Amino acid sequence: MMEHLAIGPQCGFASTARGNLLTVDDERRKLEFGRRYRPRVWG
Repeated sequence: MMEHLAIGPQCGFASTARGNLLTVDDERRKLEFGRRYRPRVWG
């Protein structure tokens, strides 16, 4: 059921108390990936 599907862009950015070793560029690429593929899933 597509109406129950969600994307959590915060996942993986700080999934531990110390956070994850991501650069600013890593974070930008991750957010861009979600922005680019969102229309393919929800139209």
